[in-house]
Amino acid sequence: MASQGVQAFHIVLGPNKDSVYGDMAPGWAQALKPSATDTLIAGMKPGQYVDVRPAMLKSRTEFSQTLYYKTDTHWNRLGGWIAMRALGDELARTAPGLHTLSAKQVRPGTAGQRNGGDLANFLKLSETLHDSEIPVEIDIERPVETAKYDFDTGRLLESGGNPEVGAPRTPVLVKSPNALNRKKVLWLRDSFGTAMSPYMAATFSETLQIHYGVPDVAMVVKLVQKYQPDYVFFTVVERDARAPRFEQAPPLHVTARPANFVAMVRGTESSANDLAAVPASRAYRVTGGDAFLTFKLAPAVRAAEASRVTFNLGCDDKSVAVPVQLFWRAADGHPSEALSVRFMATPGSNSIDLATLPAWQPTATIAGVRIDLDSPDACSMLTIDAVELGR
Repeated sequence: MASQGVQAFHIVLGPNKDSVYGDMAPGWAQALKPSATDTLIAGMKPGQYVDVRPAMLKSRTEFSQTLYYKTDTHWNRLGGWIAMRALGDELARTAPGLHTLSAKQVRPGTAGQRNGGDLANFLKLSETLHDSEIPVEIDIERPVETAKYDFDTGRLLESGGNPEVGAPRTPVLVKSPNALNRKKVLWLRDSFGTAMSPYMAATFSETLQIHYGVPDVAMVVKLVQKYQPDYVFFTVVERDARAPRFEQAPPLHVTARPANFVAMVRGTESSANDLAAVPASRAYRVTGGDAFLTFKLAPAVRAAEASRVTFNLGCDDKSVAVPVQLFWRAADGHPSEALSVRFMATPGSNSIDLATLPAWQPTATIAGVRIDLDSPDACSMLTIDAVELGR
């Protein structure tokens, strides 16, 4: 995301209702402390997760109205405002100069009545049990008028006013020209984003929204590349924050050698396999199905200090992309599948930041790398040189 110009990335954690009103539950239903979420937050660097729980607990005394529906698992429009305010507090640190909504611009109204929510619906009592709806007025001294578009086709879906937007299953672009900031947001969200959506429209001129359960890693990458957002946010309910999709490592990002790359050590070629040297050149002819070159790094370097590997690739077949597998080894170790990564390299300069990979251990000392041609048919003759490890 940083390489695509994204200025801030945050995951807004929507508390389970019992994390805010747990004292109203029976003793047998109250969660133990520390909770799994406490452990998650403690292990993250500050700001990566916007933990809304402290703001919600504080707001219980600030407002006389409840922050969640009684017959529903979700927060109401007032609870959505508390979450947006918590995000705004974090953006004041990570995105200085951004205009955020103030308490004077958001005014809760008198509660009205609505049908029961999802908990009532589970009991088939949504029309029998009733709940309170708290209207909230947003006043930024100009009308917040939105238009909703299908992002893929550009077709106008809805326009007028500033209504809530449900969690879309296909990319939906919400434009709000009178918003506080001329900024673009990619917002991957669930139903907890519904009550937040009017505040998002008042704050940002464009929000591209989709339920985070729909896109895979590749689709998220494509959305970032195509939309070029200024900010990327997730909004996820606490009970889903440890789902497998949030445990996936970021996709490996292969670029040309960055201009600001600092080399710590250069690799010295030490051996070749299923490759025959071409006389009077640095090239090799592929002679078998397990072609690779190994490079020694001297002196060895700590993975925490140098996680970016760069090398130049030449392929006589002029392939657009070449499948390779990169291995790394510690001073006392050997190449293994566990310490490797596969990717598509391009002829010319290639640079890979391995720090996002779980297998790249910052405490390790890296003494060598091996670059395999992952498909013997990709090139009949190749060169691999200028292997460096740095940051």
